[in-house]
Amino acid sequence: MILISLIVTAILINTVSTTVNVNNALGSARREQALIINNLNTKITHIQDYAVSVAVDPRVIAEAKEHPSPPVEEAKRYKLRLELNKIIGSIMGLNRNVYMWDLVAADNSFFGVSGYDMSEIEELLSDEYFTQVRKNWGVSISGPYQLHNKGERTTPVFLVTKPVVDLDSRTVYGYVMFVIKESNFASIFENNMPQNVESSFYILNEEEIVISSSDKTIITQNIQKIGTFSEAELKVLYGKGSLTKNVGGQEMLYTISQELKDPVQWTVISCQPLDSLLIGQKILNKWILVIGTVACLVALFISYIIARSLSRPIMELASTIHDAAEGNLSQKANRQSAGEIEILYEGFNNLMNAVNRLLRRVYQEQEEKSEYQFHLIQAQIKPHFLYNTLEMIKSLIDLEKGETASQCISAMASFYRLSLNRGNDIISVYDEVKLSQQYMYLQKLRYIEYLDYRFNIPEELTKYQLPKMTLQPILENSIYHGIKEKQEEGIVEIELTEHGDSLRFVIVDNGIGMTKEMLSHLQQTIKSSSDLEESESPKSFGMASVNRRLKLLYGENYSFVIESEYGEFTKVTILIPKNIPEDLQKDQKGEYEDE
Repeated sequence: MILISLIVTAILINTVSTTVNVNNALGSARREQALIINNLNTKITHIQDYAVSVAVDPRVIAEAKEHPSPPVEEAKRYKLRLELNKIIGSIMGLNRNVYMWDLVAADNSFFGVSGYDMSEIEELLSDEYFTQVRKNWGVSISGPYQLHNKGERTTPVFLVTKPVVDLDSRTVYGYVMFVIKESNFASIFENNMPQNVESSFYILNEEEIVISSSDKTIITQNIQKIGTFSEAELKVLYGKGSLTKNVGGQEMLYTISQELKDPVQWTVISCQPLDSLLIGQKILNKWILVIGTVACLVALFISYIIARSLSRPIMELASTIHDAAEGNLSQKANRQSAGEIEILYEGFNNLMNAVNRLLRRVYQEQEEKSEYQFHLIQAQIKPHFLYNTLEMIKSLIDLEKGETASQCISAMASFYRLSLNRGNDIISVYDEVKLSQQYMYLQKLRYIEYLDYRFNIPEELTKYQLPKMTLQPILENSIYHGIKEKQEEGIVEIELTEHGDSLRFVIVDNGIGMTKEMLSHLQQTIKSSSDLEESESPKSFGMASVNRRLKLLYGENYSFVIESEYGEFTKVTILIPKNIPEDLQKDQKGEYEDE
């Protein structure tokens, strides 16, 4: 069955890929031919435009009207040639598409304006030629004509002729004639056909005469008479637009274009060897055979191994799962098989790893919460703050500022009462703001020459809850590492706003700020503060503590953003979910106003 499937698959792949590659090759050939036809059209139009530009020039019309035949006197002829050469030369410029050109008088005589030797062209053309051109006021392209060079070689050329017509009287006074080399058109194909490929092309006129080709020996011959195509093959080529034909033992792909636009009715046939276009198919067939043979042998070997060892690893896995169900979560399945059994083994081990990681995470979170509560209790009463405040009160008393000292004592008492809060870790926004206001009041008394502060707290938002001591560590950092370091008057602003289902606290100071390196280090320290010991530096412990507690309580539903610019400001933004306490009957504001 494997061998039969492999053979059928190889045949199908080869058939489909061959069809696809032939279609791709045909599409590629048509795209290349369309590009060539477009360039050919552009070149013909370019030449036609130059012929029209010369023929409609009022100066050319006036000279042709005045001289129905070239002047007999040599002086007048020379003067006329000089004048016309100057006029037409200014229009033509350096036109590489035109091999030779001249102006023909109404009596079909050449003026010899350009200085090129047009005598051979003049001998080729009869009065009948100009009669046909005269019937069509547009541009006429005829040829090819064979010009004899020195020696036996000939050069095929085309003649582009445009009557010089008086636009008022509609009278023909002469003709503008360009001589275009056949190689000028052939170069478009030679430059755009694939390199290193035996490709060829044919341009046929409406009589199926070859007027340009990569084989110069068949120019001016009928395409059927030279034996390239039979009449039946030409019908297929014109009907389907493509033809595959064996030429000299090699498959050739012929594609045919639609006729070019006026003023010519030319048809272009391109030819490319199909074998060179399908070389990738041959390589693919070879690799299909090699890979198929190897795959067959490997499949037979794997089938034997699977059939031999399928039952034993399943029984071992079942036993391991049974032990895990009994509570032994340290079980690991030994990988002794492959295929689907390997997936089962890996899935079971991943499940056990995930369960163990989850248990360790729950244990760690519980341990961290307990540890954090312990650190919180230690941090609730800060000795240095207490000592500094008491020293300040003593100084106020010594300075006989008893009323201020009394207010200071009241503020300190209120601060510690709120920070202790019967051991509760979650308090209302009102209490947290009150605690922070008392703290800032005491700090301002101490740093009166440096510090000012401003709270912007809407009353309707004070009913919500948040962890205690959330704002105070940030305010402390703003004072000691921002305002104080700058050694000039500064201000700390605290603002609370509503942000959908969340509260947004913004604490900003105009202190010394931080450099980009300092800010990056602080952000990284706070972000990675999984252990308190890692973040117990003076500048980061407070913020890291706040960040860790908020993360434990709110998970990913909060954000902690620090922005700073050295010498300008530091801004901390905290976004936490709204949390309404269960008991809203108690009027906290009235209670603390009495205090």
